[in-house]
Amino acid sequence: MITNNMRRKRRQFDDDADWLPQKDRLFVLKQPLPPSQPPPPLPPIPEHKTRTTDKEGLDRAYKTDNGFYRDPEGTLHVAGTRGGLLESDWIENYKVYGPGLVNKLGDMLGKLESGKVGLSDWINTGQTFDIESTVQYKALDKYMKDNPNEVKNFTAHSKGASVVETWMQNNPSFTGYARFYGKPHIDVLGSEKFKDFLNQARQDRHEMYSTFWGPNWLGQAGENFENKEQDLAEWLTGFDNVKGVKEKHQLRLTGPMDPVTVLDNSAKEIVDPTWINHLSEGGGHYYGNIADLYAGFGGTDGDGYLPNTAPPPTPVPSQVGMQPVTPDPSP
Repeated sequence: MITNNMRRKRRQFDDDADWLPQKDRLFVLKQPLPPSQPPPPLPPIPEHKTRTTDKEGLDRAYKTDNGFYRDPEGTLHVAGTRGGLLESDWIENYKVYGPGLVNKLGDMLGKLESGKVGLSDWINTGQTFDIESTVQYKALDKYMKDNPNEVKNFTAHSKGASVVETWMQNNPSFTGYARFYGKPHIDVLGSEKFKDFLNQARQDRHEMYSTFWGPNWLGQAGENFENKEQDLAEWLTGFDNVKGVKEKHQLRLTGPMDPVTVLDNSAKEIVDPTWINHLSEGGGHYYGNIADLYAGFGGTDGDGYLPNTAPPPTPVPSQVGMQPVTPDPSP
């Protein structure tokens, strides 16, 4: 009885449904869809210069006879100290860095004992190392004279960084940039980094007055007044004699476990958790795992940091539309 009732209800529901096809309807195949159009051809891949990472350049520099390697873009990579602890390079280091560091610390201790030390003594970043007497400095000076206008920028490691910085100081007409790894440098308070902050404050102030006040005497007077206030503050504290890292067209890089840069608080620190795997190459003083993040001097800030210089994703056709494909970030 129940089964018959259910059959009658199902038959009545099917007869009343307007969404079902009519009974005894002639079945006809639909016409096939036109063939799909092929995807448009991809745009040609632009040809870029081959970028040499700082690690690749420095690796090659360490293998050359003179410790220099110039890549196709004109960046000269300069190696640091080579050989054993009792070989000529290291013996020269003892003579150059040892007395300079001892004299600097002795001078500060003497001033502390006499009570005559001032703020300007702490922020003074003048280096006391006799770099110009080294064999590598003389070799670099000769290389630059023998290859005029060929070197556009520098990267250097350790002692090589000291050599390049001294050469740039003695040749102010050189307008290129330099990136240093593990450079011995004395800047305990981070004075050069703070001077960069002061210089940036001047630039931001100029942009603010130019934007809101325009080229009128009132805006110029306000900007000049604040600049004079900063000039006075820098003169009183001794920062007028400090030159910022960016102002010198340089970038100093280090890792937290590098003993050579422990007195340099203006260096940019990059965490390298793998330093312990390179004890035979210098441990925390090893440049490789930091230097492979930089190549050339492009990017938004001109610092060559590879994540800032990677090209945007290139769209390519796929079954579901145009999808961005991230290119290989390796140079």
